[in-house]
Amino acid sequence: MKKEHLGAFIDAIYAVGITMLAMDLPNHLNLESSQTFELVKSLHLQYGLAFFMLFSLWFQHRGINEHILNLSFPIVSISTLILLIVPLIPCMVKIAYQYGYQPGNILNFNISEKVDLIFISCILIVNLLLDLLSSEICMPKNNVIEYKQFQQIKKNKPIITGLIALIFLIILIIPNANSNLLWIVVFFLFFGYIGKIQNYSAE
Repeated sequence: MKKEHLGAFIDAIYAVGITMLAMDLPNHLNLESSQTFELVKSLHLQYGLAFFMLFSLWFQHRGINEHILNLSFPIVSISTLILLIVPLIPCMVKIAYQYGYQPGNILNFNISEKVDLIFISCILIVNLLLDLLSSEICMPKNNVIEYKQFQQIKKNKPIITGLIALIFLIILIIPNANSNLLWIVVFFLFFGYIGKIQNYSAE
């Protein structure tokens, strides 16, 4: 199997996951309710957050896949695990659509907090697996600029992952922190692969 075939499968899984986010948006709302605007705003914030989470994870995964010279068993295995977990993210968002926001924290669990826990666990596990996947890549040194960029990315990713884990811990402990801090996670997910963004802009 060529890396292009794996790349096509990666694209397909993430594309289906993002499509599921939109398809699962509730289409029956009580327009006479005074809370309709707040509900619609909450639903679209959840959709936007999950979309950018999946997009940033795809961006990293696809970028790492482009640096692969030869597929190996560890590389295929790690990618398979990532693609096994990714479809769970829209499933968790679908449950969030159904139950809405219920304030709570890790000491006072409710359905919303359980969904948040599974959601952020999926994001963190996928990010950790992407770290592991990038560590399996051995780039040749003939392209000095690209080699140095990728090495810097590999050094930065554990730091970014630690910051993401810290934000998730804060979200689980502090009530009402979810809607704000998770957007910072999106930024970190992009920032963790900033070298690839620079490569895209230069092409």
